Amino acid sequence: MNGPALWKSMVLESQSNSVAALITLMQELQTMSLKAYSGENVKQCTTDICNKCSCFEMAGVLPSNLGMMICEILLACSFEDF
Repeated sequence: MNGPALWKSMVLESQSNSVAALITLMQELQTMSLKAYSGENVKQCTTDICNKCSCFEMAGVLPSNLGMMICEILLACSFEDF
């Protein structure tokens, strides 16, 4: 397999609904936190969450505990009253 063909395969796999791509996406969602965003930017964080959820929705495999996961992401911030 030459360079361009390998690159195409890698891009298709990473942007697909393959099991490996969905597992990676789930791991990213599980490790997200609002603290990781500059200035704890809620808008950017929720945009990223929505983008990840769209991929799950397109694959027809929305996590059953999605609501709890989103709450945990947003609660992981430095401002306790949030």
